[in-house]
Amino acid sequence: MVYNPVQMRKRSLLRISFLALVFTACATSVPFQAMRPPTWNTLGIKRLAVMPFTTSQNSAHQRSAATWLTNESLERIQAADHFTLVNSAEVTRIQSANGNIENITDALFSGQVLSLSVNDSTSQAQRKNKDETVTTYTLYHREVKMSFSYNLTRAGRGSDMIGSETKRDLTLSSTDENRNNVRSAEAMIQELVRRNMSGISRYLVPYAVTENRKLEKETSKDKFIKQLTKEAETLVKAGNYKAAQEAYLGIYRLTGSFAAGYNAGLLIELQGDMEGAVAFMQRVHNETGNPKAALAVERLYRAKSDAGLVEAYAENMTQRDRVIARMVDTLPYRMPANPRVALVNNSRNERDLVEVVINGITDGFLSRNITVVDRRSRALIEMERNYQLSGNVSDDEMVSIGHEAGVNAFILVTITGSGAERRLSVRMLDVERNTILYQSPQSDEMNL
Repeated sequence: MVYNPVQMRKRSLLRISFLALVFTACATSVPFQAMRPPTWNTLGIKRLAVMPFTTSQNSAHQRSAATWLTNESLERIQAADHFTLVNSAEVTRIQSANGNIENITDALFSGQVLSLSVNDSTSQAQRKNKDETVTTYTLYHREVKMSFSYNLTRAGRGSDMIGSETKRDLTLSSTDENRNNVRSAEAMIQELVRRNMSGISRYLVPYAVTENRKLEKETSKDKFIKQLTKEAETLVKAGNYKAAQEAYLGIYRLTGSFAAGYNAGLLIELQGDMEGAVAFMQRVHNETGNPKAALAVERLYRAKSDAGLVEAYAENMTQRDRVIARMVDTLPYRMPANPRVALVNNSRNERDLVEVVINGITDGFLSRNITVVDRRSRALIEMERNYQLSGNVSDDEMVSIGHEAGVNAFILVTITGSGAERRLSVRMLDVERNTILYQSPQSDEMNL
């Protein structure tokens, strides 16, 4: 292979948004962002109920800690935007009636405050004054020590626990010579909770990590090889990974240099070709016998497995979004002229999930400048309430309500089935003609 560095420099730079370059004195290092699967196996879990933390003792401090832990868990899990969150009060209601919670949730996230102590104490200290006299003063101390646990269990399967974690003897203290400046126990409990729940989403959903990929230094003393290596490193630093890969491949074919082969394998990985990276790095190990290549092969196999799991999680997470997108694309073509639509939660079960779907469809309509009537109007609120109570609203009532609310099309959204068999059902009615404009298919493409 003939390597022409001038031609290589002229190739367009690849734009890889999640990569940045860091230069070190000894070697070129490329921070690489990769996705990792969660610590606990949450595949198949779409609906999650975050239950209130319990206490081991009925003390004010433990109750306060349980409230903070519940709120922090809910906030961080909600921010991950991976699950449909189910109302914990509804889960508790069904459990108290010996009902089947699998109809509304796939798993429960729960926890307990195991112990919590607040200890106040004082001590004496001395300071030397400017006039060489010594002043004795009192220091006020407060120490908060807490232990808690949390876990994830599948709904309705007895003790089928997915994972659990315990945080023991978490301690925070505050000291000041002014008693009023010592931090309150409440503030320290809150900080302990915030610090130690910051990584909770990693247990439940895929997350990004940044790992450095350090290029191997060329050990050859040959000036020509050193020059080719320098040219390849320059391409890496410029972000031209494809050209740099070709350059290192050229050096490897010419010289059999381990460093060149290893670096070519890293660049194949950085461009997202995990299969190619594994195969090429295995070839480098077979041909050079260098143990660093063997370690890289092991790492790449793990990364490949992780990538497959992350892809499976992505499929699990986006099915709902695909159904919403389908409705946003399909419904506008069936609407009456100058549409003014109202989306109605027409479901007696899974109402929280229906709200998520309605909000997604609404956002899509608004982006297309379709008028969506505010669901908080008195007539629409009454319509949803009547459906919940009776399970039916007559066509004549809908026409009347539609006129009152200034609507010319109703979109009724409900969910049928339960568990893994949940399916979105959408029906659009023409208010003026009292006819059905659209009925969603009863097929797997509408599954949630």
